[in-house]
Amino acid sequence: MDDSGDSDEERHSSPLDIVTPDSHKAPVWMHFGFRRDDSSGRIIIGIKAVCKLYKKEVARLGGTINLINHLRIYHRAEFEVHTEGDEAGSSGQQKIDAYYQKPTVNLLVPGSKRSQELTGAVVEFIVRDLRPVRVVDCTGSLHLMKVAEPRYVVPCRRTVTNYIDKQYIALRNTDTVEQELKDVQYLGLTTDMWMSRANDGYISLTAHYITPTFQMVHRNLQSCPFPGNHTAINIAELLGKMTDKWCIDISSQVIAVTTDNAKNVTNAITEELMLIMIPCAAHTLNLSVQRGLAMPVLSTTLARCRKIVEHFNRSRIDNEKLKAKQKQLEIPQHNLIQEVVTRWNSTFDMISRLCEQQAAIAAVLHVKRDLHHLELSPREWHNLEDLINSLGPFKSSTEVLSGPTLSCLAAILSDLNIDQPGESSALRAIKLAMRRDFNERESISLTLQEEMVPIFEELSTDSDDIEIVDSCQTETPPAKKKKNHPLRKLLGDNFGGPSSSTSSDNTTEDNVQAELARYKAEPQVALEVNPLSWWKEHWSIYPILSKLARKYLCLPCTSVPSESLFSISGIIVNEIRAALDPCNVDELVFLNSNLKPIHLAATYARKKKHCQCDDYVDQLQ
Repeated sequence: MDDSGDSDEERHSSPLDIVTPDSHKAPVWMHFGFRRDDSSGRIIIGIKAVCKLYKKEVARLGGTINLINHLRIYHRAEFEVHTEGDEAGSSGQQKIDAYYQKPTVNLLVPGSKRSQELTGAVVEFIVRDLRPVRVVDCTGSLHLMKVAEPRYVVPCRRTVTNYIDKQYIALRNTDTVEQELKDVQYLGLTTDMWMSRANDGYISLTAHYITPTFQMVHRNLQSCPFPGNHTAINIAELLGKMTDKWCIDISSQVIAVTTDNAKNVTNAITEELMLIMIPCAAHTLNLSVQRGLAMPVLSTTLARCRKIVEHFNRSRIDNEKLKAKQKQLEIPQHNLIQEVVTRWNSTFDMISRLCEQQAAIAAVLHVKRDLHHLELSPREWHNLEDLINSLGPFKSSTEVLSGPTLSCLAAILSDLNIDQPGESSALRAIKLAMRRDFNERESISLTLQEEMVPIFEELSTDSDDIEIVDSCQTETPPAKKKKNHPLRKLLGDNFGGPSSSTSSDNTTEDNVQAELARYKAEPQVALEVNPLSWWKEHWSIYPILSKLARKYLCLPCTSVPSESLFSISGIIVNEIRAALDPCNVDELVFLNSNLKPIHLAATYARKKKHCQCDDYVDQLQ
């Protein structure tokens, strides 16, 4: 009952005037009661009872189950006393242990060091592995924690959410990210926009910079909700708020912003914010290749290739016949690859797989009259094979450009040879269309050359601004040579002989041109060598150029860092969690991207001798 009234008889009271009415006869009420109104002396019977041991309020929820749970968790001795008393007593009340099985161990007190460690691990598991918060209520996870640590009480969703909020605030404000950005001299940014499954608009912002020790640092700053019209003015205004939130000075710190070729984003960066915009090299490459693949001489063949893949993926019987032919002809038993229209790499993969399975596909199509319209002529197969050879460098370029920074772009684009001897006239027309489209879009090199001219003049007169790196630091070990490195496969022998030892002559020169001439005289290093590792070893020989290296090598040549957030947010905002608040999405994406990595390989390596599957530890490493 939730009303108030006087009680002539009171069975239990505490020094704080916590009274248990006679009408509450369950044994658990020996330790709970209600407060008395000081003015009227009436007992205030509400939805919350007061624990006489903790002097704190506990919700009743219309019964005594929550009170019993409180007693079982926080007052173990009193709970066991009442359990034993119920076994020997004659009360008609149901026994307390009928609700819960008597634990064999004492539970961890919430707030203890061990309990906080486990709660932090649960929260980190949710953030790192992109798990929903409701995982703390799932039967499987509860059973896992019960087996792993029987004393631990898994927190509820609200507690986990509060932990995530605190961890976000700590990492953003009081830990490393914001303080790092304040001390950075030069920054490269990437930005992009996308739409979530819940049709909420987002805009992302990532920062990239090089430390004084020539270590590249990538930071995901924000995935901000973006309602309304995505005009250039609105984009520029929101980007300005995002940079102000992170105390980034656009005019002095930001060198350039990398994004795709969308007109509204381009205008926002170049016209509204007055910054240098670097078009995403991978996106530009994709548009150019798509222009070539759309030529009439090839579009009909590609349409037929798509229908072939669709037929075998849809027809179970013909797919089984294809596998039988693969086995009979001793061809690799691979499935056909379906093309994704917006990604030309998938077109390349589709064509490559069709050419690999040409004999098996032709054998299956030839015996069925209703599939003769899907057969390709020998000339079409020949054109596809030539196209694979011609698009191979573009495929390698896309893979390479998705990882490094702008430093690799000039070499890749300048030495990308798309002319092959003995090619057909149709293939020449396709390549010509791709080359023309790319030349119309490519403006990165010119922009950077114009920007670097005043920088050389500034450095030649400002020698005191050169940062010195601790020479006692451990040198980076030479990179191991890889046989099939993507850059070597793409550029061949045009670049990269073995790196020679640096000269011991430490004579400094004040003239920038002299330092530049010495830099040009350096032997070319192997393609497998990280440019930042080279600059870390040679900064003392080129103190002026090393400052330029830190400034421009941090610029990403693609917007992949921002686009990778699409995948993260897509996992977080799934069909079940489509109503997730956009601010919570931002926090989860930020924590997932910026938490320090956990190195567990050594821990599992020590237990490798106890594991029957040796490949398990190798995969972890």
